[in-house]
Amino acid sequence: MCRALSDGGRRCPGSIASSRATQAARQRKSRARAALRVARVADDQGVVDQDAVERAQRQLHDAEVAAAQARVAARIAHDEAVAGERAGTAGRLTVPSGEPVEVRRMQGETAVTEVLTYADGTRLVRKKNDRHGYDIGYDPIALSDAEELTPMVLQACGLRAAAVTRTGPAEVYMEFIEGQDAHTMEMNGQDASDVAPGSPQGRLLGLADAVVSHGDRNKENVIRTPKGEAVGVDNGDAHQHWPYARSPYADYLYDSNDLNVRNAVPNDYTPADMERLGQRLAKLRPEYVRRRRGDWHDDLMRRHGELAAQARGTVDLIAATP
Repeated sequence: MCRALSDGGRRCPGSIASSRATQAARQRKSRARAALRVARVADDQGVVDQDAVERAQRQLHDAEVAAAQARVAARIAHDEAVAGERAGTAGRLTVPSGEPVEVRRMQGETAVTEVLTYADGTRLVRKKNDRHGYDIGYDPIALSDAEELTPMVLQACGLRAAAVTRTGPAEVYMEFIEGQDAHTMEMNGQDASDVAPGSPQGRLLGLADAVVSHGDRNKENVIRTPKGEAVGVDNGDAHQHWPYARSPYADYLYDSNDLNVRNAVPNDYTPADMERLGQRLAKLRPEYVRRRRGDWHDDLMRRHGELAAQARGTVDLIAATP
């Protein structure tokens, strides 16, 4: 039976993995690997110098990049074919009609991110993940999926999250959060202690980061609103690349900084906290499956279970209603 590749399935006729471009890319990688094996054998026998091995390694690297490009292009084409199924599914944010009167480009490594201002004063953040950053290991579709799904987890932990809506396979619009990021506040000598790691909100943010394995949380993408709320933004690198979170907010939950192997340590959440959170996370599964990210949800629930087993608190820290 054919299943989505993201859910552990194998290639099926007509699938992304069986497109002509991806097939050609796989063949190129196969040839490059064969060339590298030959070069290494010859080098071991003293027939050629190390330069031949290095050339073969570069050819393999180039082939792997080409394969990544082909896969991303095929994935985008596939998702465009079913855009009606995927686009705008969040339904929590209305994008104004008409063109923005101002577009301000923001810094970003894996996406084109812009702050849009409309004639009525509305400001939104538009993030275009399409192909940008693929050559350093990022899948634009996965980035967009994470931007949609992670706010649901933040809300499950009782935090405010930016509203998000999907407008294309690799494009999302997000609520512009008024406030300042925690890093800038600290650099300017302002008090950001209520949104810092270790603060009540910071610990909840770390819990969310831990269950989604956030790979890029830092104080620059934690906004403190005028009401003192901690809002985690820039969530495209959740659920990917690392088995465990790369987040200073989540470090209190683990015994080391190893992103591949981490053991949960006793925490101050109560068993009731963790049961409540687990129920909320379980209810998100249809959202993950609809985006073909059932494997992400499996990992999310596994990490939650590891943390729940270490719940030692006596006072509930997660509100009964998010």
